Amino acid sequence: MKRAVGMLLSPNTEWLTVKNEPIYDHAEIVRDFALPIVFVSIFIMLSLIGVSKQGVLFAIAAFVLTFLNLTLTSGLLLQVSRRFDSSVDMVASTKLVVFSSIPFWLSLTFLSTHFLAFLAGLLGTGYSIVLAKVGLPTMFSPAKEEKNKLFGLSALAILFVNFITLSILIAIKRLVLPTD
Repeated sequence: MKRAVGMLLSPNTEWLTVKNEPIYDHAEIVRDFALPIVFVSIFIMLSLIGVSKQGVLFAIAAFVLTFLNLTLTSGLLLQVSRRFDSSVDMVASTKLVVFSSIPFWLSLTFLSTHFLAFLAGLLGTGYSIVLAKVGLPTMFSPAKEEKNKLFGLSALAILFVNFITLSILIAIKRLVLPTD
């Protein structure tokens, strides 16, 4: 959690630490950093919704969709970065997505209400894009002339995947838990 707080409050410093960490497998990043943050967010969301059979099913769906979001976004950013000849591998791409996604994942705690879910998701996605913009030069090392293009496509990928994920989660919530 210290890393999450550091990323939210002082991302410039935190991105340098993240880049230099000796992590050699993207599964380590998911297990050690993403899983705890997503689990806490989903647990808080479940507590606010109420523990019931439907609530647990929705929490499971949210958990699975969050990790699909992570996988899809990491893959998209890896492909986008390769288009711009950045020196990136799956570990760097996963690091960028995991640590820039912290605000979006924390916004999932607000899935307990339809309006707050959408608003919090937008704010979380917006700050995730800001964190990605700060971390992208450190993690991807793009050519100076390609940096803005790479960020623009990366931001669109993050926005698109988060919007689809949030829309699906809100739709599932309305189906499984139709009343607020």
